Amino acid sequence: MDESLAHVIRHFGLEPYRDQLAPHARRSIRLVRGEAAGVHRPGSSRLGGLPDLPPGVDWPRRDLVGTPLVFLAQVNLAEVAPADLERVLPATGILYFFVDPEDYFDFAPGDQDRWRVLYSESIPTEGPTPAPSDLGDAGRFPTYSVTSVPEWSLHHARVDDLPLTDSEREEYLDALPESPVHQLLGHPLPIQGDVMEDIASAVRNHFDSPGERRTPRLAAEDWTLLLQIDSHYEQNGWMWGDGGMLYFGIRREDLAVHRFDRVWLMMQCG
Repeated sequence: MDESLAHVIRHFGLEPYRDQLAPHARRSIRLVRGEAAGVHRPGSSRLGGLPDLPPGVDWPRRDLVGTPLVFLAQVNLAEVAPADLERVLPATGILYFFVDPEDYFDFAPGDQDRWRVLYSESIPTEGPTPAPSDLGDAGRFPTYSVTSVPEWSLHHARVDDLPLTDSEREEYLDALPESPVHQLLGHPLPIQGDVMEDIASAVRNHFDSPGERRTPRLAAEDWTLLLQIDSHYEQNGWMWGDGGMLYFGIRREDLAVHRFDRVWLMMQCG
């Protein structure tokens, strides 16, 4: 077993269960927010603020009502590549994450216009892109730089199924990272059960709806976390439900061919 993974399992007080947990652990990338908001060079990774959209790319809007989505983050993939130890993400380019500021939950079939993930193979040299004039104050957040840290992530939904004693469960809960936990790849940090199962279920419901094309292989195992965005109201102004998380999930086969337009969003909160 990788010693860094063994250390993580010990950190959570789960050493007696390492044989059950280790095969399901995944490498992830923690996005650590910088200490101060500010202005950053075009194309750099950031949370909040304004994106540096490539020329000719319009600010995303909801298809049905036309309202602008809010900008959450942009990830310069060359900057995070040193922390992507298994080379899961593209080595270059930039990802942009947008979401509806109010209707980002209670998804129904056809509501995929509530979020958008854009991918550009080239890095913009100019920016930032001005916000649309009809984007209200609720859609404007402070901007922070981020650094990328490689980590191991446990399958926390499987931890819930372990026969932990009360003291073991308390030690495990005490060892969970403090908020905010912004993360690329790996297993999400759930609040209300298995996130990937929730996403797989939502997508099954979507494609099993009347008039929609059925799509095979929609099991939870086919999905992986792309980005997790935590609530952090004091600094970022982000509050998802009652102190919840936003989870952008993507099927592994879509990630392999860079089909980021097929990402699905889920929210969990306390």
